[in-house]
Amino acid sequence: MPPKLVQVHWVDVAEVSDWSTDVENPEFFSIGWLISDDDSPFVKLSTTRALDDDAYSSILSIPRGCVLSLSTI
Repeated sequence: MPPKLVQVHWVDVAEVSDWSTDVENPEFFSIGWLISDDDSPFVKLSTTRALDDDAYSSILSIPRGCVLSLSTI
């Protein structure tokens, strides 16, 4: 069965390296083929998938704790 095409809304970690009182964490939307298992601590997406085998390119790995939502396209 081919992987699902999904959209992930996620928040990234952030750091301010100067004196400050606050920092904002950027939020993103990423779209790709879901190639990780449900029990994985990471949500892994690929933007490119080979047609004749399970080969992937351009893989993004997002810690599951950073994922705000995941929806099938």
